[in-house]
Amino acid sequence: MHDPTPTPPPTPFAPVDPLGREIQSVLEAIRPKSAEPTSPIYRGYALSASEAYLHLSRERSSEAEVRVRKHGRGDGCHWWLEDPRGRIVDLTLNAADRRAIKEDPSLRFPYEDGIGAMFRTGPHKPSKRAAAIITLVRARE
Repeated sequence: MHDPTPTPPPTPFAPVDPLGREIQSVLEAIRPKSAEPTSPIYRGYALSASEAYLHLSRERSSEAEVRVRKHGRGDGCHWWLEDPRGRIVDLTLNAADRRAIKEDPSLRFPYEDGIGAMFRTGPHKPSKRAAAIITLVRARE
């Protein structure tokens, strides 16, 4: 039987703003080479990059919300932010990753399964990794 309920379109990505580009520039300088060529280029930095963005963007009066989705059994989590318009701010994706997702939507992460969350150190104190990214972003300004 055909389900008459249409599937909602996926949540759009927010354009990468100057702060996001600065964080990605820092990640480019510090990231290890990914062993998986099909993985997002900044894989492994989702938590720290999102946390650094949240802290730095709040200094600039942005109101992003933290989101997380647990992977399957013991595979960890994926972190991202959602802007006030409900768009995804995933700093693990560079322009090539976004193009690949646009060309092949099956590569898209299931963001719609994410839930609201907060970082372990809370909204006012960045973790050590996020603080290091923040320091490097500020040094570039």
